[in-house]
Amino acid sequence: MFSHDEVVERLSKWWVIFLIVAGITGIFYTIYYFGENYAVEPVLNNLSACIYCWFSILAILAFMKKYGNSENKASRWMSKKSWGIYVFHYLPLACVAYYLRCFASELPAGIVYIVVGISAFAGALLLY
Repeated sequence: MFSHDEVVERLSKWWVIFLIVAGITGIFYTIYYFGENYAVEPVLNNLSACIYCWFSILAILAFMKKYGNSENKASRWMSKKSWGIYVFHYLPLACVAYYLRCFASELPAGIVYIVVGISAFAGALLLY
């Protein structure tokens, strides 16, 4: 359904409404289930989670149709490299995460995410 340009074009007119609804339902979902394991069925598979995800996806699709359909030097470069990044990102990500866990487990989680993210991107480019 969303592969049809006419459908996404109609959605793009409503991106603000979708974003507001996604924000409100996301806040509600976060407050209501704060501290719960979000990966288990009662938390993940319920009406508020489905509404939040659905409106978030609609907001992203509509916003990107309206404002994200542009090209510049960086996007052209990423278009050429995207397949290699997609294919090769996980090996450096997993390796760096494993070694950080083994040899630098005292690092704060934020630093670990940054290091792993950078290494996944750079490692994928090197492997590609």
